Amino acid sequence: MNQPIKSYFFYSKNEKRGLLLLLILLLIMIIYWTSVAKATAIEQTIIDPKVTEMLCIIENNKTIAAQQKIYRAKLRQQEYENKYKNKWPKKKAQRQSHKRVTNKPLTISTKFDPNVVTDSLLTQLGLPPKAISTWLKFTAKGGTFRSPKDLSKLYNLSSAHYEQVYPFIDIPEKEKEKSQPTYADNKKEKNDHKTKAGIISLIDLNTATADDLLPIYGIGQATSRRIIEYRDNLGGFSDINQVAKIWGIADSTYQQIAQSVIITGETTKTININTADLKTLKNHPLIDYKLAKSIYNYRKQHGRYYEWNDLTKLHLMKDHEDLEPYIKY
Repeated sequence: MNQPIKSYFFYSKNEKRGLLLLLILLLIMIIYWTSVAKATAIEQTIIDPKVTEMLCIIENNKTIAAQQKIYRAKLRQQEYENKYKNKWPKKKAQRQSHKRVTNKPLTISTKFDPNVVTDSLLTQLGLPPKAISTWLKFTAKGGTFRSPKDLSKLYNLSSAHYEQVYPFIDIPEKEKEKSQPTYADNKKEKNDHKTKAGIISLIDLNTATADDLLPIYGIGQATSRRIIEYRDNLGGFSDINQVAKIWGIADSTYQQIAQSVIITGETTKTININTADLKTLKNHPLIDYKLAKSIYNYRKQHGRYYEWNDLTKLHLMKDHEDLEPYIKY
């Protein structure tokens, strides 16, 4: 059964030679056609201007993409530097060249009485808003400047601003001749009126004793001692509103105090914000534990403070502007 099939695939010697020659010729033709097709494609690529133009566009796009990548990297670097350049500590000499207190050019040319001033006049003198507010409060509550040197004791008025306005001060002779009222005079006048509400002269809250505050309506021995103790721990009052923060001071009592006292002079006690430890910070009357911890941790992480603006970067420093006079660097 298998014999017919085997005979069907049987080739003679000449048939085998012819079949081998046919396969060789077929292989040669395949190789030839392949090489000719490649040469034709290369020739068309070189000759065809459209293909050449397309290849040039591809190369140009690659170059542009590389340039854009470099530009974007430089832009990101510039944005990073602009974002963080103000956060790095600067040299002390650079900090000192940008002082917060600057002398603005004066726009007045005549002398004036410091006891009769307006907000616009003080603004023309180039004074900062805090100094203007303190000045106006002093005169509004009956305070009187009897010599130009009295202005140097005014809180929030720096020595630079004092030297700036000194040449324009002109105090009338009648004000100079008046003698400074003493506490004994005030007490005698109070006794004449025979009432605590009869106080006329204002009491300097930063120099007063506990007994000096007793004539104020609503203040007893305990309250006056708390006020003096708070002032001594604070280092002197810088704003009358600080009295309202004292424990046990009712609003009605505070209103009587605000109408009867004045704040002059500078603070006598400051805290070094760059060397104070956490305990020292939280013991200050105007600094609670959370704020003290925030100040301490920020200094530990970013380095020393150079000016008040460095402290205002802390979120918890909001509404703590009255702390500024008690800070040194």
